[in-house]
Parts: sequence; structure tokens; C-alpha cells
Amino acid sequence: MARTARRRLVSVTALAGVAAVMMAMTACGSDSDTNSNAAASGANAAAVDAGDGDDGGSGLGPTLTVTFNVSGEAELKGNTTSTAPTDNGQSPESCAAYAKGAPADNGKTHYVLPTFLNGDISGKHVLMNALVEDYNGPGTYDLDGMAGPGGETDIEVDQRAYADQGDASGKVEVDGKGGGTFTFTKLAYSDGNGQVSPGISGTISWTCKN
Repeated sequence: MARTARRRLVSVTALAGVAAVMMAMTACGSDSDTNSNAAASGANAAAVDAGDGDDGGSGLGPTLTVTFNVSGEAELKGNTTSTAPTDNGQSPESCAAYAKGAPADNGKTHYVLPTFLNGDISGKHVLMNALVEDYNGPGTYDLDGMAGPGGETDIEVDQRAYADQGDASGKVEVDGKGGGTFTFTKLAYSDGNGQVSPGISGTISWTCKN
């Protein structure tokens, strides 16, 4: 009987030891999870804070307010916002930096007009593909000195590209504060078979806010 009692005592003691080890492991796991969650929360908070600043909430650079007053084949009236763009993958840090332009791969300096807009204009999706190709700082530049990031200057309205088909004229005026105005006439759509649309004319202007 005494030997049996001792065996039971040893068994109970062993089980108690196992339970203690398991509790310790659970506690460690809980602390690890807590620390991991805390670290994740800190990282998320840091990511949110990184998006804050004096750039109008974009987190990517200065904010442009873009105003359209365009008539003709497509009527574009109203305004929206955009982030100050470049074509070298590096957003300008301020409106003054945007007004200076940005270095391009070809060694020249480009000034890129507002491109991706944050809202429709007159119920239409608008995309601008326009830049000053040989930019020397704030001033006035003719349409002949402009291009698009991948080709010619155009304004896409619901995926219909209006560009210089030979009769267009225009100019862009850039101020030292990152704002500017693009004035143009007869940017037209071509179907590729010699048929050219009546086109669009007007002004697109923008102001910049840090």
C-alpha cells in the first residue's frame, strides 16, 4: 500500500510540474502576442502620422486646386484637386520646389502640369498629359515647347484625347508660387483616318498650397 501511495504521489507531482511548465509557456506566449500587437499598433500609428502634414492631406507633396473653363466639343467647368506632379518619380517638397521644375532623364528640367485629378469635371473623367519640355523657371512657354510624358501634349476627356492636330495654339504661364495657367485653342481629336473633330478651347489654371 505504501509503495502504491508513493507512486501516486510521484504521478501527481509530475503532473503538477507539467502544468506549471504549460502555464509558464502560455504566459510567455501571451506576453509575446501583447508585445507583437503593441508593435503593430505603433507601426500603424507611425504610418498614419507619416501621412499627416501641411500638404492638404495627400501625404505626397503640395496640393493643387485646378480650375477648368473649357468649351467646344467638350464642356469642362469647375474645379478639383491634384497632387503636384513630376515625371521623375520624386514628388516636390513644396510649392516653391514645384515651381522650379524637376530634372529629367535627358538632362533637361521639366515642369509637369497637373495630371491625375481627384474628381471629375462636369461629370467627365479628365486626364492631362502636358509638360514644359525645356523649363527654365517661372515664365511663359508656347505650346510648341510642350510635350506629354510619353509623347505629345493632350487632354483626355473620357478617354478621348484632344491634342494639336496642326491648327492648335497655346501657352502655359507659371508663377513662382507653383501656380499657373494653360491657355489653348483647337486641341482636337483625330480618329487616325484623317477625320479631326472640332476640338476644345479654353483655360486650365491651378494654385498651389503647401
